[in-house]
Amino acid sequence: MALKARIESPESLGRVLEQARLLRGLSQRELAHLLSTDQKYVWGLENGKSTIAIERLLRAADVLNVTLTAEVAESDDIR
Repeated sequence: MALKARIESPESLGRVLEQARLLRGLSQRELAHLLSTDQKYVWGLENGKSTIAIERLLRAADVLNVTLTAEVAESDDIR
């Protein structure tokens, strides 16, 4: 079963990464080890902390098989 979600905020991304981690049976500590970081970092990522480094974010998505997509709004739809 694939996870599908629209990523609109750090919080929504965090929820997707948490669900992907849980589906793969990984603890935060195990994921942290795979990312060469600590459990506190993974906790922050899953809770939508916006101070994370983009390289680690992309690596976490890759390790968890999460595809990030972007949707370009037409000029009338820009918020």
